[in-house]
Amino acid sequence: MPFSRRSLLAAGALLAAPHVARAQPLFPKPVRIIVGAPPGGGNDIVARLVADRLGKHFGQNFIVDNRPGASGARAAEWVTQQPADGQVFLLANVATHAINSVLLTDSTFDPKRDSVPAAAIGTITNILVVNPSLPVNSVQELIAYAKANPGKVNFASAGTGGSVHLTGELFKLLTGLDIVHVPYRGSGPMVTDLIAGTVQMAFDNFPSSIQAVRTGALKGLAVTSAERWPLAPEFPTMVESGVPGCVVTTWFGLTARSGTPEPILAAVDSAVADLLKDESFVKQLAPIGAVPMPMSRPEFGAFMQGEEKRWRDIVERAHVTLNG
Repeated sequence: MPFSRRSLLAAGALLAAPHVARAQPLFPKPVRIIVGAPPGGGNDIVARLVADRLGKHFGQNFIVDNRPGASGARAAEWVTQQPADGQVFLLANVATHAINSVLLTDSTFDPKRDSVPAAAIGTITNILVVNPSLPVNSVQELIAYAKANPGKVNFASAGTGGSVHLTGELFKLLTGLDIVHVPYRGSGPMVTDLIAGTVQMAFDNFPSSIQAVRTGALKGLAVTSAERWPLAPEFPTMVESGVPGCVVTTWFGLTARSGTPEPILAAVDSAVADLLKDESFVKQLAPIGAVPMPMSRPEFGAFMQGEEKRWRDIVERAHVTLNG
């Protein structure tokens, strides 16, 4: 019996329906990237660079939402309270996914339980800087001077519990030096006092001190990355300088709430992986001292867990508390 025109049209509509369903966008509404820091800093800049590129890639707005507080802990907690629908990502870093879980006893965020890796993005080294009045020109000379003057050398940080502080504590553990921690409320006042000679040394984030080093206001002795830093290859590493194990970087990437659909995570990971190969994007990272950190999602997840374990050990061995 021949099909009527109406039957053929109905059959065509049924056949087309699955294709229409598959064509639904991954992101039906604007996507938020949550940053646990105020606008203007390195984390915020990275988030905005990535948001702009991902928005163009997916044809949907990616919006940066700043939610500062407790070194990013409040932002991480907020993400866990949102639906696991792939519409919200966190700009994760060494604080949110490694240090906070060790130091912040009141945080409800558990990185392993509450988040999944979406994409690794980049990393920044710390640099050991000293005031020019200190009579040292190498790490070994600094160690010898500090040993000859126990308790008389101060190392500054941008705040207790941050990577700048904990790198100093790691240095103390590895060398057995008696140097005194002086915490500040941010990098700005810390660098000002370093230049003035109020404090003598710091393991500062690369971008906040490198200009002072290049103008001669501070002396740079070594970087804390595993290999020489591509943006400043003239500086030896701490390992090259005779302190094995003194390897620290500040890193960042995207994570999402546990339960986020796999296709969304895979799509974001693929888009960011392509982005890290784009020379124009790499050049945009350079002014904040960052270089790409390409990793697969499983590698990024394992890396973050390793960082948490490592910093837990350092904090416990150094007896670091937020009140200390």
